[in-house]
Amino acid sequence: MGINRVMVDGTVTETYEGEKAFSFTVRNEETFGENTYETFVKFLCFKKTMEQAKADIRKGQSVFVEGRLISKRKEGSSGVFYNLEAVAEKWIVFTKEAKKLNEPADKPLGRTTDDNGDNIPF
Repeated sequence: MGINRVMVDGTVTETYEGEKAFSFTVRNEETFGENTYETFVKFLCFKKTMEQAKADIRKGQSVFVEGRLISKRKEGSSGVFYNLEAVAEKWIVFTKEAKKLNEPADKPLGRTTDDNGDNIPF
């Protein structure tokens, strides 16, 4: 058994509400030199996550989504093909307030100080 995890950050480009599922597409953009590449990932939500995603996720929002990949078999005019999608399990919707949390802190992250004033890495 292997690891099946996908993590994507980007902008929600579309949403779809169905009876049994909620889906949304996230556009991720990467730049290498002078070239910019866009990747679109379709996420599906079922049962409990479906209701929460309907309440949280809207077109145009910046999000970070974590989930697992699934493959769907489809038949088309040129034969059988497989479509790769993802099932969303966790997400963060970024707001202006959330972006402020990413500003530099007065002290380094990932460290704490004990009673003697010594820095202890965690």
